[in-house]
Amino acid sequence: MLPFILMELAAGRRHTGLPLLIVSGSTDAIDGYLARKFHWESKLGAILDPIADKLLLVGLFLAFAWEGSVPKWLAALVVGRDVLLLLGAALLFRKLKEFPPSKWGKWSTIIQGITVLAVVFHVWTPPFFAATAAITVVSGTHYVYRTYHALRKSRDTGAGPHVS
Repeated sequence: MLPFILMELAAGRRHTGLPLLIVSGSTDAIDGYLARKFHWESKLGAILDPIADKLLLVGLFLAFAWEGSVPKWLAALVVGRDVLLLLGAALLFRKLKEFPPSKWGKWSTIIQGITVLAVVFHVWTPPFFAATAAITVVSGTHYVYRTYHALRKSRDTGAGPHVS
């Protein structure tokens, strides 16, 4: 549904984009709930679900920046952090076979999601933009710090450390 949501929202057609976004978010939440409740988790799902969430958020920030509802600098910050995160995750996963989420990354996703809702519902957005910018910088810095130290520890010990 992602391409359709983004096309509708970028074109300013919230009357069709918003219901698609609600259905997409609802099915994602139901899927996550069922996976946890019935222990249907998988390694592939643990990788793909956060990627899908990030694609949706990044896509929404780009679509809203395109239509003028979100400052372009904020969309660039969100996209830049996620590109940095993907590069670090690929590097760590290649060397250590793991890249667990961090609390800062989870907070970043939550705050970005709340900001998207503020934009969708035309709530006064400057405080949400500021919060999103701050948590995006903090989580991006944390990921860089964590990746650097995990790779350094791996190089020094020759072992694959757990990344926290």
